[in-house]
Amino acid sequence: MTAYHLGKYSIFCLYCLLHHAILYNLDIQHAIPLHGQNGSFFGYSVLLHKHQQHTWVLVGAPFANSKFNQSVQKPGVIYKCNISGKKECEEIQLGVMSDMNCGTNCFADANHQWLGVSLSRREQDGLVLACGHRWNVFYNKSKEKFPHGICFKLAANLIQSSTLIPCYGDDPNDYASCQAGIANVLFGDLIVMGAPGSMEWTGSVFVHNTSSQVTITKLENSDDVLFGSYLGYSVSAGHFLYADSTEVVGGAPQNGQTGSAYIFSTKSSTLSIIFEVRGEKIGSYFGATVCAVDLNADGLSDLLVGAPMFSTVREEGRVYVYMNQGQMFSPPKKSKTFPQANMKALEFTLAGKDSYAARFGESITSVGDIDDDGYPDVVVGAPQEDDLNGAIYLYNGRKTGLEQEYSQRIPASAFGNGLKMFGQSVSGGIDVDENGYPDVAVGAFLSDSAVVLRTRVVVVVEATVLLPSSVNLTQALCTEKGRPAVCFNTTVCFQLQAQRFSGLIEMLYNLTADVKHKEGLQSRFYFITNGTAQLNSTAGRIKTKHGQMNCVNHQAFLKRDIRDIFTPIHFELQYELGEHTVSSDNSRSFPFLRPVLQRSEKHNNLLINKTVFARYCAWPNCSTNLQLSAQLLLPRRHRDVPYVAVGEGKTFLLNVTLSNAGDAAFLPMLHLRYPSNLYFVKVLNAEKYVSCKILEEPTTPGLDCSVGNVILNPLDKVNISFLLDVSLDSKPGDLNITINASRNNFENEDILHDNVVNLTLVLRYGVNLITQGFVAPTAFMFGDFEDPHCTTKRFNFTFKVVNVGPSISHGTRVEIVVPKALAPYPYRLLNILNIQSSSGWCYIQNSANGTSDTPGKMFGSKRNSTTDIFWSNMTTTIDTYWTNRTSTTPPNLVNTTSRIDTYWTKKSRTTQLDRKIMSGTTETNWNITPYSVDLGKDTCDLPDSNLLDDLFFHFAKKTKRHIYCMKEDALCIQAVCELGDLDFGTDATIEMEVEINLGVLDISPGRTRVMLLESTAVALPKKDPFIWFLQEEPITVVVQEGLHIHRIKPVLKLFIIVASSIFALTILILLFISLSKCGFFKRKYKKELEDIQWQDWDSK
Repeated sequence: MTAYHLGKYSIFCLYCLLHHAILYNLDIQHAIPLHGQNGSFFGYSVLLHKHQQHTWVLVGAPFANSKFNQSVQKPGVIYKCNISGKKECEEIQLGVMSDMNCGTNCFADANHQWLGVSLSRREQDGLVLACGHRWNVFYNKSKEKFPHGICFKLAANLIQSSTLIPCYGDDPNDYASCQAGIANVLFGDLIVMGAPGSMEWTGSVFVHNTSSQVTITKLENSDDVLFGSYLGYSVSAGHFLYADSTEVVGGAPQNGQTGSAYIFSTKSSTLSIIFEVRGEKIGSYFGATVCAVDLNADGLSDLLVGAPMFSTVREEGRVYVYMNQGQMFSPPKKSKTFPQANMKALEFTLAGKDSYAARFGESITSVGDIDDDGYPDVVVGAPQEDDLNGAIYLYNGRKTGLEQEYSQRIPASAFGNGLKMFGQSVSGGIDVDENGYPDVAVGAFLSDSAVVLRTRVVVVVEATVLLPSSVNLTQALCTEKGRPAVCFNTTVCFQLQAQRFSGLIEMLYNLTADVKHKEGLQSRFYFITNGTAQLNSTAGRIKTKHGQMNCVNHQAFLKRDIRDIFTPIHFELQYELGEHTVSSDNSRSFPFLRPVLQRSEKHNNLLINKTVFARYCAWPNCSTNLQLSAQLLLPRRHRDVPYVAVGEGKTFLLNVTLSNAGDAAFLPMLHLRYPSNLYFVKVLNAEKYVSCKILEEPTTPGLDCSVGNVILNPLDKVNISFLLDVSLDSKPGDLNITINASRNNFENEDILHDNVVNLTLVLRYGVNLITQGFVAPTAFMFGDFEDPHCTTKRFNFTFKVVNVGPSISHGTRVEIVVPKALAPYPYRLLNILNIQSSSGWCYIQNSANGTSDTPGKMFGSKRNSTTDIFWSNMTTTIDTYWTNRTSTTPPNLVNTTSRIDTYWTKKSRTTQLDRKIMSGTTETNWNITPYSVDLGKDTCDLPDSNLLDDLFFHFAKKTKRHIYCMKEDALCIQAVCELGDLDFGTDATIEMEVEINLGVLDISPGRTRVMLLESTAVALPKKDPFIWFLQEEPITVVVQEGLHIHRIKPVLKLFIIVASSIFALTILILLFISLSKCGFFKRKYKKELEDIQWQDWDSK
């Protein structure tokens, strides 16, 4: 015994051998060709025959001229051909045919009698029957020819012969054209001949018993077969009712235009039908060939029926197989009714290669057990395949019946290009080369040839692959490249059984490790070949002989970082015969044929054995317990709601934690499924052994990630961060992300609930609009009495709206409100002369009910005047915009609405009081109804203040008055600018020119030294539940400061001077009177003063 590694070249050679083995065991390399006279149809029938130590091939040549009957034109000849030594064919002497009489009142005509149309042989004594179905007779009463047909019985030595004319009778009416012998078979004591021309082509089967010399020619019921059915076109015989009974089969290919096949009982003087089967298609010629053979070796014959003209395109041909199920029923002993044959059709039909115009099934022959499996095999001929070249197909019998696929196809081209109609006739069952296996002869009559195919010896191999019961992952029993390695021995053994074969037989084999590993994973084991190469297969050869078992060992190594320990480890062994050694034998008549391995249900040159990885578990059923948790880390948060802004282009993190609270989990996997507008970027901060595969299916995008190194051990935990991205062209909404944890081993169903996590990714338009307002000039003077009442001043307002993102702002709208009157007076304070925007258009509306003081007036619009009515119907107020929000408004817009409402509420709480206090009047003097104020009066016809009001204003304390718009204020003008969509980073500018009537500010009461005019602008996107407004205070305020000139009117000045003079004079007079009354002017102390002074002088 020797064994060594062959490497890749040996593996390739082994593959070639296995591929070439499809030829199986009919050898074509050493075929024995036979040839006859040109145009003689040599090979129309063939028969392997053996007598004592001699073996011949009998060949019928229906168009041949006989050298023994030269006066007869082409009567046909039966040749016996040697197949060993000198391969010559010799005509068999059958007697003189020219003066043959058929009876007392008829004369024979052997011209063109087609002798050799059929040949058969009886196995037990070698009796041969050769027929010519066109043998004619003349009756005295008529000059007409009647093709009765003739058969010759030949003894096993092929020397003695006798004739058999079954159709002869005194009345030729029923059998005038019976053509007996067109098909024949010898079975036991019966000679069965087909006579399709009997009874005006209804046909019949003639059964002649050689023991009783009784011939049965008629049916029990002539109505059972239709007129023109050609019954007897094909015949056979077998054991259909019992293992020791004999029944005959007849084919009627024209019955009902579809064809039929019958099984007849021969227990009475007539033929009794015990089984009938009809063809499927019109014109298929079902029943043209029949063959009785025990396919499953159960002792009862099965039936094959050919339909060579069955067509899907044109005459491809079919063969139907009917398996014998045993006797259907047994009638009472005294009953004349015969038991019925219980036949069941297989679910498939034989079709060969289903070739065009092949006429597959033209011949069906049992050739014996040529593959040595205990079941007979069948050859089916397709003589017109490949443009009349022909082919034969070998089908092997099995316990279940017959294999659906042929085991070998032999085309005529395998022997060159000279054969035509190869397969028209086939014979087998005789071992011509004495190797213990029956051989096969095939006729090719259109080329006047025949071929003998020898059968190769079949070697039955009992192969085994021995593996350990389990593999322990923790025990490294070997070393590989200096490192410990897990390994085990695989033992390959062969034991051969080969009858009549001696010497050593070499076995080539290929051993492959882990052939059934999980899809997508590599083989877990390898062999070391040539010292270094690591392959998952190894090849070798081993020599053995009949009855001896030889074995060889191979070490299989476990790869590192495998990902599967639960799938069983399967080792596959493929083997084929290699070179062999035999003793030389000079007496051998035939070349030695290389043996072939048996292919059967039990032996198909392939063997698989398996082992498993050892496991140690703590939980019942080794159940794992995966627990999954996940969290989204989004780049933005609004009102405590994390979200991703549409169009921002920022990535986000998905943190996943997978833990195991049970037994070890094998091949843990994470399956992520998300919408198509999400994209996987990479895995961040992943632990070791995490590998992800992106799914390519557009309908279910996602990831499949393997986690851990094959196993997630008990109490282990793995943290994985997935970096994902959102498509820039995504639409807002709530995106569902599903994470599912799986494993390849068992997990109890009641703990599967924590293997799935569903997350919602909030995708919204995040809008942040910054609005800035300016006015030029910011301050102005008013109250000059020299100016006329209709003196106005123009101001330029600029509002700039910038979208600082992160998303596009759809349907951006700016609403501007400015005061247009000074309560409680009906005079217009302010008028918008023009308003333009850098994008979109603007229009003006004024009242809470949506009506405009200048209906349909638009500025900066690309529309023409025909759209004025359209825009007037669209007018709304800022208050209506906010108050009309429904409950479906997103939280951020509701909050913004609340802040704006609060802003207006603060204004409305102080507005009335401010107006009263600033005007210096009491509540009873005010009767303000904002919605009833008439602003239609001429702004140049303003009332003058009276002298008293001017006087009070002149000397009053310096005060301020704040003029602004409150909620639903009819004293204000509202301008609306529709800016459309603002992309992130873009801006829009609104220019507004207004005109203020300065005289309105000077109306008393109500004027103050400082007048503050407040204009408010709000920029918002359109109403949409998927738009979140991010700005805290979406309002900008522009304040103009008006300072009173405080110049005194001449009238007031004169009045003050006169009043002051009168007042001073009055005070003086009053003072004088008071002093006089007090004696100020009497001077009574003057004398006393003088006296004092004189006294001083006197003293001096």
